[in-house]
Amino acid sequence: MAINEDLLISGATGLTSFAPVGTTLPTDASSALDAAFKDFGAISSDGLTEAPSQTYQSFKPWGRTRKAKNTLTDSGKTFQLTFWETNPDVLAVYFGLDTVPTATAGAFDFAEPDSDSPVYRAMVADIIEGTNHIRIACTKVQRTDRGNIVYGPSNLIGYQMTFDQIGDVHRYYLLDALADAS
Repeated sequence: MAINEDLLISGATGLTSFAPVGTTLPTDASSALDAAFKDFGAISSDGLTEAPSQTYQSFKPWGRTRKAKNTLTDSGKTFQLTFWETNPDVLAVYFGLDTVPTATAGAFDFAEPDSDSPVYRAMVADIIEGTNHIRIACTKVQRTDRGNIVYGPSNLIGYQMTFDQIGDVHRYYLLDALADAS
């Protein structure tokens, strides 16, 4: 089989947008998002990491060393990324705020919650290289983990977050190499 180098795609750039759960998701790789989706801005050069996971329960008959059966008991995925922009939308999700702070003349503030309350959103991640476009749309994700915030002169302030897939995931691809072949 010949290698089609046009189908070797890097995640050269991209963006990740969030909206309230229940917001209408896109149905293809290139249409405009519902106005409720907010682009959270610059993402670190590490990009977006998607980590699928599966857990199986193994069964071995008494007195045997080999498994007789494996049963899938849990399946899902997480998405991890670091946002570099310090904006109200990013901070609301990072700190688990119920509402996004309103910026007035560039200033805003909020009281950090006593406990980390669950943060649920619809999520759309767009991965783009040239005219190739991969879109991952999730009906519901939960922010389940946060990285440290490092303040220092040798790095940008970043807000690392991990989102756990709760709802359905839809994938859409727009690949020029496949369009040219058809």
